[in-house]
Amino acid sequence: MRSITILPITLFISAMLAVAILLAPVSAKAVTVDDLLIQVQSMMEQMAKMQVQLLELQKTGGISGAAPATTPTSVSTPVGAVLGAKTFKFTEDTIYGLTNEDIKRIQVLLKTDKEIYPEGVTSGFFGPATQRAIRNLQTRFGLDPVGVTGPATTALLERLISQQNSDGTYPADILDPTRPTGSVLGASTSTNVNSNVPANIQALLAQVAALQNQKGSTSNTTNTSSSNSSGIKYIEVAIDDAESNVKVKYDNGDIKDFWVFEDEKSKIIKEIAKKINVSVSVVEDLADFGKLSSNNGQDDVEEIMADVDLEDGETKVEVVFDGGDEDDFTIDSADYDDIIEEIADELDIDEDEVLDIIEWDWNITVEDIDEIKVDVEDGEAEVTVELESGDEIEFTLDEDNEDDIIELIAEILDIDEDEVEDLLDIDFAE
Repeated sequence: MRSITILPITLFISAMLAVAILLAPVSAKAVTVDDLLIQVQSMMEQMAKMQVQLLELQKTGGISGAAPATTPTSVSTPVGAVLGAKTFKFTEDTIYGLTNEDIKRIQVLLKTDKEIYPEGVTSGFFGPATQRAIRNLQTRFGLDPVGVTGPATTALLERLISQQNSDGTYPADILDPTRPTGSVLGASTSTNVNSNVPANIQALLAQVAALQNQKGSTSNTTNTSSSNSSGIKYIEVAIDDAESNVKVKYDNGDIKDFWVFEDEKSKIIKEIAKKINVSVSVVEDLADFGKLSSNNGQDDVEEIMADVDLEDGETKVEVVFDGGDEDDFTIDSADYDDIIEEIADELDIDEDEVLDIIEWDWNITVEDIDEIKVDVEDGEAEVTVELESGDEIEFTLDEDNEDDIIELIAEILDIDEDEVEDLLDIDFAE
């Protein structure tokens, strides 16, 4: 019987030694909440193992004079277990243009806050909407809003995802940077810590609380500085060949999209400030310079829908990608050629590729059309659609065959070919 008793005691002593090592003074380099929580979690896991072993020893009488076991042998959550410190690691790349389950996990997390991810699409495709949501998350948590899941952002996402509930939901305040993610069952992160928690763990928890308070303070400062009377949420600037496309998103969800014909940063900032009637300092604080979201080629685009408002002279564009992600933006023009050109620039694809998949809505019926004039010369057809309102729709077709011209006009205006023929006035140059 003595040999049976010695082995459990040896295991218990080994576990105690392991915890003693863990309870050694914390290195000064452990200065992040994540690092501290991982250390605390490691300690708690060791304590949980010891609790189970101790209970087994008590049950078998392996420890002389041990009190009978009154606690269940299954210890699912030890006293002092860290909430939100369980580990989660991505196993797949979470980069723009890919589709996988880890990206879907990120989207499920981000959609819990409509200010972060208003689209809320959980397709697993990392497209423009997801990239904007990542930028919003980074801004809120005091990271550089680059829209890329680098090391710091990955660590943040893994920490947040690890706090997912067993039913797949998240705490309502999961994306609140001041949320006490290091809270501990059976212990407090305040100075009045639970006396049952070892002193070294108490010290770690105090550091966690201090860092969280500091983080919250920084976040509040950041939010205050980015909040301004203009109500602007962010400004994206894409510089390309001596001109820059600017997208301004407001807190109420409105988007303003326009071009600045400059490629020097200081001049661009001044022009943006003039156009949206804010100070230069506001633009400097909120502008993100670089290349706007690209779908990396036509293969990623499933559908483009252009909703043209001739009266206001603007076009709302909706883009659907193969993975199910969506994007939308507004073009300050109702001109056919301008619309095609700006969509191609926005999506970084060729104009011919846009023409292949675009669907038009000119918000007109055949009764709104007075006449369709077509001048055919040198293999091209110049089309002018004259409306009863006095407005005109003009576009050029790379066709000189009448039947093909009629078919394309019907497709662009979304009316029947017979109706096009009834309204058509076609002139072939001699």
